[in-house]
This record gives sequence, structure tokens and C-alpha cells, in this order.
Amino acid sequence: NGQGVTKIRIVVGRQNPNREQNLAFARELKAIADEMYPGYVKQIYNAKNNYNQDLGPRVILFEVGTHTNARQSAERSMEILAEILDAYFRRHGGGA
Repeated sequence: NGQGVTKIRIVVGRQNPNREQNLAFARELKAIADEMYPGYVKQIYNAKNNYNQDLGPRVILFEVGTHTNARQSAERSMEILAEILDAYFRRHGGGA
């Protein structure tokens, strides 16, 4: 709608037993985002730590912009992320 939004990065930790499942989840979310809002997801970043991602097979971290982004842009960005997550769960029967 002509309003700026902050891009996001999906972070997947390399040091957890659920890494492959979390990475697959991240890739699917990025694919949905690319369909709905091309360029919204900056990248999937493979980070060194686990970020509590050892707790489950679909646990990921979203980085929303940087210190240079306006809070309003980040808040609008979260509305888009909610749409993407909704699309994912609709495709997968609504279950987590």
C-alpha cells in the first residue's frame, strides 16, 4: 500500500539436533514469502548457535530490520509475517 516495511532475515542455528527440520521450515516460509511479497525475506542465515531451536522441529528466529529502521516499519513488517505464517498453516491443515 505504498508504506515502507522492514525486511526480515530467517535465522537457523547450526548447533541443534533439529537443524534439518528447522531449515526445511525456514525454506518453505521463504518460498511462501517470495510468492506473496517478493524480496521481503532478505535471506535464510545459518548462524553458529542454537537459539533454543533444539526445542522443536519448527523453531526459528526472525530478525526484523536493524537499528536504522523505524519502529512503524517493523510493526508493518510483522503484519506481513503473520500473513505468511497463516498461509503456511493453511497449507498444512492449520496444525503446528
